[in-house]
Amino acid sequence: MSNMDSTKDNEAFQRDMRKDSSRAMYNNLMWWATGQHEFYQNEVDRAFSTLDDIFLNYYKDEFFIRLLEDKKFYRARTIDVQDNCLKNCGLNYNEQRFFGFNRDESKEPPAEFAHEGRMSSEGEVALYLADDEITACAEVRPKIRQLVSVAKFRLSQNIDILDFSKRKYSIPLNTNDSKYNADVRYLLSKVLFLFTKPIYDSKDYIVTQKIAKYYREKGIKGFAYKSFYSNGINYTFFDEYMKLFDWEDSRVLLNYTTSNQFLSLDTGEYRKDIDNLYMMDNKPDEQCMRDIIRQTRDIFDSDKCTTNG
Repeated sequence: MSNMDSTKDNEAFQRDMRKDSSRAMYNNLMWWATGQHEFYQNEVDRAFSTLDDIFLNYYKDEFFIRLLEDKKFYRARTIDVQDNCLKNCGLNYNEQRFFGFNRDESKEPPAEFAHEGRMSSEGEVALYLADDEITACAEVRPKIRQLVSVAKFRLSQNIDILDFSKRKYSIPLNTNDSKYNADVRYLLSKVLFLFTKPIYDSKDYIVTQKIAKYYREKGIKGFAYKSFYSNGINYTFFDEYMKLFDWEDSRVLLNYTTSNQFLSLDTGEYRKDIDNLYMMDNKPDEQCMRDIIRQTRDIFDSDKCTTNG
């Protein structure tokens, strides 16, 4: 065997060993979080030590981003007209517009109503936002022909957050593989996908909840992560960061098809369909839209939603 072949074999062996090392860290991190399997604490500690050095030290400039004052964010909530219209939540309409939930109903719920989410446990207050309307709407997974209230918020000052949404980096991620004795790209791809993959049983949020809690205890108040349902970005904010988002407005959209096509129910100059709508092959014609709007007004009226005449 030539020296060149021997070197290549050794490099391949080292890569395999580092991937096995990363796999061990990831698996033990999962077992630690879920409690479904015995785990080695030293592997969990090594996983967090490696992630700390990546996120907070060597690759810090890759994973911390600054959100600028005046940036817009969106939060969606599905509407149960029969239930919500009786609670003075802000749902109403006039001749040109359908108004969504008011400020209090659009922001983060109080602790007694806070369900667990990807980054927060049951009863823990957190503000979940998205960087565009289609992402906010898709994330609440509404049923077909269900109404969705989409609120718009404005950030009142610059803030720095930990960004799990990036897929391209200015520094090669394998630069310090030998230092960590790990395949950093493998470890990060597995960990970061936890924040993106769809969850259908809330108990499966436990892993990302614990990772978020770990970094919150290090002083981090906000996180960004990629949406599975769109090309947008999701955000979660905690503590004093939640107070920095000013509610501006809410509007009502209709989930029209299974492919995340949401129709604006407003008319005239207020009619602003979200971008995804224009990918529809069968966009409803004007008569169909008038019928949809009329039917929605009838539903609001029948359930005693107030009107802005």
